[in-house]
Amino acid sequence: SADLGFAFAQAVMAGETRGEESFKFAQLAAAQGERDGFLWLGCCFRDGEACEKDLHKAKEKFSLASELGDVSAMTELGGILNESN
Repeated sequence: SADLGFAFAQAVMAGETRGEESFKFAQLAAAQGERDGFLWLGCCFRDGEACEKDLHKAKEKFSLASELGDVSAMTELGGILNESN
């Protein structure tokens, strides 16, 4: 179903895969407004997984997921903010 374009399935695949595949699925899910897509995209940017490490982009993606009610993203955002202070 991820290959058929279902955002939630793409977000699940982003969490189940690593590297370029994870980044690709996270981008696809986030482009459709899927909160878990934003979460996994934030993780990719935080860790530099298949992209350049960018804490500013990671904070942005975690913040978007948080606004959509993703508790894991709230925790991740808090961790980044704590480290940057």
